[in-house]
Amino acid sequence: MAYGEMLCLALILSASQAEMARDVAALAKADRQVLRSCGASEALLGKAPDEDWTPVSSVEDRHVALRALLNEPMPLSRSMISIHAVGGDLETTEFSVILERGINGTWSGTAVGQSKAWIEGAKPYILPRKAWLLPDEKGRRLNQILADKCFYAEPTTFHRAEVPAVGVLYINVETRISNHQKQFSYKGGHVDGLSKELTDLAFPPSS
Repeated sequence: MAYGEMLCLALILSASQAEMARDVAALAKADRQVLRSCGASEALLGKAPDEDWTPVSSVEDRHVALRALLNEPMPLSRSMISIHAVGGDLETTEFSVILERGINGTWSGTAVGQSKAWIEGAKPYILPRKAWLLPDEKGRRLNQILADKCFYAEPTTFHRAEVPAVGVLYINVETRISNHQKQFSYKGGHVDGLSKELTDLAFPPSS
């Protein structure tokens, strides 16, 4: 590629990045106004920089690939919450959690995953499969969150400086409820607001 072409491409990329930054800043400003009306915490209003509202890419393909590998069907519901996680210390763990809402409004979930030690030649071991029904009370609270404008105004990325770069799980959450969709990500369990409450409700029960 000639120097002139490279310079032109660099200028185009720079202009595109600047335009995206302006769009994200405008979105962050609008969403902060919504969050103020909701009485959101300082963690969401005062500490979150504009870039925390940058759109998060879908990882549905990771769910599909992992579930195909483990012979677990991928739900096709129009009302669904999916959580994908990958990371760990001394071993890499990856799992897929999916809740789907039935016609009667009840939520059911499945979770599958695997781990592999950081040892040459180590084989992955399969995590126990989980399947469960969400209790009615928790299901109703989940529906309330998914209908709340405050949830959709929260950041798409939760950063915490004190979280180490390695040894933690990187988690991506996607909600799809009819025409309403939201995606957000965090690491090391550091997430705030309604996004934290939704994630806590969506994870499989410990027992």
